[in-house]
Amino acid sequence: MSEENISGVVITFFSTASSVGKTLISVNMASELARQGYRVCLVDYDLQFGDVANYLHIQVERSVKDVLETMNSRPDVPLQDCLTQYRYGMISFDVVPAPEFLDEAYNISADDCRRLIEKLRLLYDYVIIDTTSMFSVLNLAMLDLSTIVTFLGVVDFIPTIKNMKIGNDTLRTLNYDTNKIRLVLNRSDAKTRIS
Repeated sequence: MSEENISGVVITFFSTASSVGKTLISVNMASELARQGYRVCLVDYDLQFGDVANYLHIQVERSVKDVLETMNSRPDVPLQDCLTQYRYGMISFDVVPAPEFLDEAYNISADDCRRLIEKLRLLYDYVIIDTTSMFSVLNLAMLDLSTIVTFLGVVDFIPTIKNMKIGNDTLRTLNYDTNKIRLVLNRSDAKTRIS
């Protein structure tokens, strides 16, 4: 896909530590961009334990598994018809929820997930991706595809800091443009004994 065909900005929220606020910030980012009038799609690629639908209090009618099945078997169906719409007051954006059942996550290919994002970025101003906390094949594909990677961390637990350092060092070895990776320290004003 050539660069001139790509219209949407892809922002991926990633971390090598869990419970750092990826989902909360992803949901808030999608909501704020939608409030500003942008066309937004929020994708939950934490395939095993995704929580976007819970955070938004939406009933999952079609998960990422269903969207991918339709995309592959019925390419004539408009992609937007397969997505779940979130509405709250004047805020509205589309959502691709994680699978409802754990076993469904194992049958989803990273290539299909990548193709979905490539299609979504042609339909939306912003595609926001919430990920799981690991360097998986899927996450690496999303990092490559992203316009911006927001690498989240917190300074409240020594193992979390260790995992953040390993993650940050790994991201540096991937030789991304320096403007692509945004390091965000969530809860930076929390009272801890760690300096």
